Amino acid sequence: MQVISILQKASLQGSAHGKETCENNLTAQKEEVARADIDAAFESACRLIVTKSLPGWIEEIWAEHLQSVQPASAQAKQSNERF
Repeated sequence: MQVISILQKASLQGSAHGKETCENNLTAQKEEVARADIDAAFESACRLIVTKSLPGWIEEIWAEHLQSVQPASAQAKQSNERF
């Protein structure tokens, strides 16, 4: 009778440990899914910001480039006219 009691107690302890492990795994999975959702939302927001801002950035960079190139081409033009 005592052997059966010991076996039942061991079985219950094993079940409790298994249940705890399962709950910890589920919690970890939920946290991982939440992190993945947050990462995906952040990436999507970044893409939206870049997509909306890119035309303005391109125009600004192009204007700066033209300003830096025009004086050089004007100087080259003047030196070619002298010769």
